[in-house]
Order: sequence, then C-alpha cells, then structure tokens
Amino acid sequence: GWMHQSWTDEQLSWHPSNYSNLTMIRIPIERIWTPDIVLFNSADAGSPGLVGTQASVYYNGTVNWTPHTTYRSYCHPDMTYYPFDTQTCRMFFGSWAYDKTRVDIWKWTNHTFPHMYQGHEWEILSYKAEVKELNYIDTLQYPYLATTLKMRRVSSFYKYMFVGPTVF
Repeated sequence: GWMHQSWTDEQLSWHPSNYSNLTMIRIPIERIWTPDIVLFNSADAGSPGLVGTQASVYYNGTVNWTPHTTYRSYCHPDMTYYPFDTQTCRMFFGSWAYDKTRVDIWKWTNHTFPHMYQGHEWEILSYKAEVKELNYIDTLQYPYLATTLKMRRVSSFYKYMFVGPTVF
C-alpha cells in the first residue's frame, strides 16, 4: 500500500527565477526530514522498508512523498464461520514523537478503496478512515488516522476442497 504525505519545509524553498525557472525537483528521501508517521499497531519489528524512494520538492517548500510499502498489523480474527468468515481489522497511523503543532494528520478521501490490492484469499468489502486525536496533559494533542478494513475470505478453494467432498 501507500500513504501520501505532504508537508512544508521552508529550508527547501527557493526562487525559481534564480534557478532557470525550476519549480520542482526530486530528492532521495534519506536526504531530507520526513514526518515519523508509523503504524501504531504494527505486527512487524522495525519500520517498513522505505529506502530508495524520492520526494517531489516544490519551490515554495512543499514536499510530496508517497512511499510504497507493506503494512502488517494485528487483527483479532473471528473464526466462527471459517472458511466463510468476514473480518474487520483496524490500523492506526500517527506521529510517534510530534504533537499537532508540528505534525497534523488529515485524510484526503475514502475513495482509496477501489485502488486497494485485491488478493486471492480476501475480498475487500469496505474501507473507512477517520482522523482522531489523543490528548495528553490537556494541552498536547496527537492526531492519528484510524482505518477500518472489512474483508471476506474468498472461499472457493475451501468449497472445492472441504465442502465438495462431503456432499458426495
């Protein structure tokens, strides 16, 4: 999956007229500051592999970065109707170190759903994302993105291998 990130870094701004009217450059992400957006309920040790990606940097200091990675999170499965089960999994993304005055989170749209990878074992039924906030010490607010993914097991294999032979 991917998560589009955009921020402003005044140190990366320039006057296009001083540089042959250049308005955008690409910079390896390892060379600039990036927000520390992480998956709070990650099932992986360490951070996702984002090395080698580039950010688009515009003359006004706007930085756009859309890293591609695989997110793995904990999900509490309900196996009551296995292999005809439906699962609902939640993922929580936010800054590990910065409060809202430094890193704010907002969602663009819920229309990401049609572009999600549809694997062979699961069919994605719905996707929802909403921004929430944690409040600490009454003055610090930490925004995070709460996502909910509802999916159904594609059970054609199970019907063929387990249910089919029991009918005959």
